[in-house]
Amino acid sequence: LVNNTLRIVAQLLESAFGPIFPQLEGFDERRGQVGYTFRNDALAPAGQRADMLIFQWYPPAPVRQEASWLHPLPLLMKINSTDVDVAAWQVLEVTFCGRTFASAASLREAGERGEVRMC
Repeated sequence: LVNNTLRIVAQLLESAFGPIFPQLEGFDERRGQVGYTFRNDALAPAGQRADMLIFQWYPPAPVRQEASWLHPLPLLMKINSTDVDVAAWQVLEVTFCGRTFASAASLREAGERGEVRMC
């Protein structure tokens, strides 16, 4: 789910951050890499579980992994993770540089129209 979502906006991500996403073609480990962690969304509606994916840049080795908290990316994904079957999870929204989009496709389309501000 995460990898497919990132692939939809691959061109925009590479323009904004460079080739630092291991999931995308052209990844260059010498530039560091992006990782993510799940954080529970405590404001999810009753009866639903949602998680926020927080993306962080990890500097290239030999820097310690703990350094990632110093480098958050302005990219978030909100995922409906209510179902026990991971295959049923859905991306609810994608936030890029402080602007929230209903889907990765809508972010990509806005980028293609020149409506996305790079931060």
